[in-house]
Amino acid sequence: MLKLEFPNKSHKQAYEKLIKEWWNWYKAPQTLFYWKTFEEFLWNVIKEIDGLEWFVPAHLFFLIDDEIKNEIIWAIQIRHNINHPNLIEDWWHIWYGINPKYRKKWYGKIMLSLALEKIKELWLDIDKISITCDIANIWSNKIIQSNWWIFDKKVKDETKNRYWINL
Repeated sequence: MLKLEFPNKSHKQAYEKLIKEWWNWYKAPQTLFYWKTFEEFLWNVIKEIDGLEWFVPAHLFFLIDDEIKNEIIWAIQIRHNINHPNLIEDWWHIWYGINPKYRKKWYGKIMLSLALEKIKELWLDIDKISITCDIANIWSNKIIQSNWWIFDKKVKDETKNRYWINL
């Protein structure tokens, strides 16, 4: 069974394995890579819920498949808002990345739909959600479009597509 899990101590081994395998790809929520240890990562993920001085409040989740032991398939970060002029143009509510060995499979579509459910569970005051991806990233565009997101426009010097979906 696939599920989104908030990081906790039980993820330490899978996190360390993921960072080792994923480091060179760096196509993931940067929150994964800032810290030297899992404990620092976990402390900061918890602090981000209320917002840090330099971050918008956010929740980070791991996509876990009960049938694949000790693996993190995806990581997804859900920002609680983008209510700032700079953020509205250049940022997004949802930021995600996939473990390279699980790319080009069906996980992305399910993960995004689980994220929409998670936003409702968290009672975030969001009625319209933004997501962006590189124009050249065909797979990410397909994943977003498969969840009925509506194309808005090109952003970030026309290098990214921005999509919206109403909750």
